[in-house]
Amino acid sequence: MDLFETSARSGDAAPLAPRAAKALSAAIRNLAGWDRAYPESAISHQGAWIVAGRKGLARGVAVGFPAGKRPRWTSDLRGAQASAQGATVLLLEGTHETLQALREALPFLQPRPTGKTPSFGFGDRTGMATPGHLLALKGSGFFPNLAQQSIREMTRTQRAPAEVLDAAVFGALQAGHLTGFGADADHLKTLDDVDRCAEAGFVSFTLDAIEKVIDAAPRMNDADLEQAYQKILAEVPAAKGWEKKYSGKTFTFEKKVAVRMEGRAFREAIVKYGRAIPYWVEMGKRVYQKKKDRPCEIEIAVDETGAVTTGAEHVFITRELTERGMIFQGFAPRFVGEFEKGVDYKGERKVLEDSVIEHAVLARAHGGYKISVHSGSDKFSIYPMIAKATEGRFHLKTAGTS
Repeated sequence: MDLFETSARSGDAAPLAPRAAKALSAAIRNLAGWDRAYPESAISHQGAWIVAGRKGLARGVAVGFPAGKRPRWTSDLRGAQASAQGATVLLLEGTHETLQALREALPFLQPRPTGKTPSFGFGDRTGMATPGHLLALKGSGFFPNLAQQSIREMTRTQRAPAEVLDAAVFGALQAGHLTGFGADADHLKTLDDVDRCAEAGFVSFTLDAIEKVIDAAPRMNDADLEQAYQKILAEVPAAKGWEKKYSGKTFTFEKKVAVRMEGRAFREAIVKYGRAIPYWVEMGKRVYQKKKDRPCEIEIAVDETGAVTTGAEHVFITRELTERGMIFQGFAPRFVGEFEKGVDYKGERKVLEDSVIEHAVLARAHGGYKISVHSGSDKFSIYPMIAKATEGRFHLKTAGTS
């Protein structure tokens, strides 16, 4: 039997042996007329084999199986057919339709939530860096979000959500990555943002209610803060019960973190985030509605606010969202110091460490969600501290530069 036929093995996805992978990819490169075929992409899956390649920048996928024995999972794949060495070979263009069909057919190409595993968002803005990111990931223990872009980033790079996900899917296929990956729709601010990304196939949703946040609250004088507080009481129906629930109280967690919600601390939290609570809930409901048939997860992001996130704010946000039925897997505070993309952390590291520990304690006390660090790009000096301070329950979100 010839190479094209023998490479189609039974069983779930597994890489071909290096010599067979190299020979098969070279043969497919010639058959398909590609410039490159990637040996690391050569895998067998349930009676067929797969090889990815490119002609110029155009993506291509070849799927082969013994003649007359087409596996059921390939039934939705559409493309040119060739016969070679006792096998039928489907020569597929790497279009959205092809990659979507592969995503539906192959579990390892279907994005999934990160869960409680330490995770890393790679933020590939070009759609070309995923294989390199996966090489960097090997042996790290991190779960990768290979597709991770905000609507703002997609607008600037003139990419649509489906394009971002397609690039990640092909990158995973090109690299022969079989252990799963995530897709994070970052910093979503509108219901339309949620809809577009959910329909494209994203499974992680970072919800940002910054347009409902009163960021000036910590800078207000007492009179202005009181006036703003009374306005929140009038605008948000649930706010009338917040004073009884929080004002003047101290919440202690793990016998080492005490959050005092007295005087200004209470009013600042209510004024700053009172209007954001119902909006987060509305966006969360939309996520659950759109992804009702698929596993998904939510992260709450407040990292783009102007002032450091206090313990009182964290407790208020978490408790109010949880009481309204929201389940979230991550919380992204605004930390002390500067978190610029492409450079290391700037600031007092001991102060940052104390803050990370506090937020991690609060996260464990309210369901065990992860602390998410934005932007984690190139923050090499604080990576070990983040891992230790959060006891391994964290997510690093980068712009693809690390």
